[in-house]
Amino acid sequence: MFKALYRKYRPQSFTDVVGQNHIVSVLKNTITQNKIAHAYLFYGPRGTGKTSIAKLFANEVNDNKTYKNDSVDIIEIDAASNNGVDEIRDIREAIKFAPTESKYKIYIIDEVHMLTTSAFNALLKTLEEPPTHIIFILATTELHKIPATILSRCQKFEFKNLTNEQLVERLNFIADKESINIEQDALKKISAIAKGGLRDAIGILDQVSNYNLNKVTLQDVLDVTSSISDDDIMDFYSLLLNKNATEALVSYNKFLENGKDTKLILNNLISVSRDIIVYKNVNNNQFGDFDVMHIKDSIENVDSKDIYKIIDYLSETEYNVRFSSEYISYMQICIMKICSMEEEIIVNNTDNKIHEKFRLLEDKINNLENQLKEYKNVKLPSIKDSENSNKLEDNQPLIIPNKVDILNLLKNSNDKFTTYASNVYKKILREITRSNVEMFNIFKNASFICSSKIGCLLVFEEQEDIFRVNSNKNHKKNLENLIRKELGVDYNIYILQSNQYKYLTEQLKKENQEIKEKIEISNENENKNNKLSKIEELFSEIIVEN
Repeated sequence: MFKALYRKYRPQSFTDVVGQNHIVSVLKNTITQNKIAHAYLFYGPRGTGKTSIAKLFANEVNDNKTYKNDSVDIIEIDAASNNGVDEIRDIREAIKFAPTESKYKIYIIDEVHMLTTSAFNALLKTLEEPPTHIIFILATTELHKIPATILSRCQKFEFKNLTNEQLVERLNFIADKESINIEQDALKKISAIAKGGLRDAIGILDQVSNYNLNKVTLQDVLDVTSSISDDDIMDFYSLLLNKNATEALVSYNKFLENGKDTKLILNNLISVSRDIIVYKNVNNNQFGDFDVMHIKDSIENVDSKDIYKIIDYLSETEYNVRFSSEYISYMQICIMKICSMEEEIIVNNTDNKIHEKFRLLEDKINNLENQLKEYKNVKLPSIKDSENSNKLEDNQPLIIPNKVDILNLLKNSNDKFTTYASNVYKKILREITRSNVEMFNIFKNASFICSSKIGCLLVFEEQEDIFRVNSNKNHKKNLENLIRKELGVDYNIYILQSNQYKYLTEQLKKENQEIKEKIEISNENENKNNKLSKIEELFSEIIVEN
């Protein structure tokens, strides 16, 4: 029967182990000096040799001349399927008996993090004081799920991912032994896909060797693993950096037509982003997996902050894809997000950047001075004066910008519009609390008075707040745009100080009173006319015209 390559080339001695020299050295010295502990914990990524080295150590401790898979004194337990308290109680009963043919009875518990809380508690005392002929070796990929009480009773060994060079070297060794004709570029791609896991790398080699019996090429590896070539992924990343959303979506659709895996695409894009960040910081391309010089022109004019944003978008999409079948939609949305990122002013020369900042600051100061001059010419009554007088004098009118529009707004507003628009306004303020603190601080003191279909009125108590709004007009425009997107209509925000608002409401009351009086006079005249007509109707027969 055929035996999978990863099983066939499982290490048979410590000399066969690849990439875990720091662990092998300690374990060999432990055996040599006869300082064998009663409990060990092996943790690290999958496919890095935890179970293999556990079996090797068990054979070496028992001085087995050959590697034994079926020794009665080496018991391997899968905690994923034997994770209950009853299984642990069986172990507690079994360890009372001496080993059958060896010096030690060794329990290898794989995926130990799958044990239940009760099972861990049952194991705890046994793990702390086992019989002298018992050794426990626990293996896990998720160290954070192991209780601290278990960790403190074990010697811990961290297994690390293998480097691409170590993987390629081992794959070359296996390919020579198995007479597999394969290109070096194909081996490098297999190593990159395996991401440090030797078992995965050997499994891919086994698979592609059956795909092409003559010579395995890089394209064969790409076809079998649904991966993308480095040049294609770099060209795709260049489209994202250049904000070419249309071409990026077309390119992604071509990947799907060719059977490429979206998860691998996301992993590759994240790796490219990492390599670009490294390159921009150390100005060296030797530390990455991808040749970012392939898109040098595209990355030269991109700020590192934009790359960090891209990494956030890609990571969020990778998480969503992992738990959803709508991976195509998530990826397309991610492409649109990256291509629609707001562009920032990028100045490559440090001196020019400083001068640019000073110029912008100078323009802002000049703008503030002009605003201050305008406000010096406007005399507004103080809040104290307004409190002391119940009624504003008609001979002291206030200067109110957009007065006609605001009066129309007050007349056309109603509770329904106001409630809905107010909720939208509060929602936007909550959303910009972190993204735009300056805008939030400007508008947080405003009172939302009323709203119609075309606008709303905000009132501030302090004159300083009005000054801040007018000094940062872009913030008001941005807030209007945010509300317009939510409501889907052309919407304007009008700003007043409390005294101005009181003045307007008084005027509006006067207008309403005048209109009411006119209506009453008109009704009286109409009633008089109606009475005359009744008299004429009754006495029309005796009325003689002259």
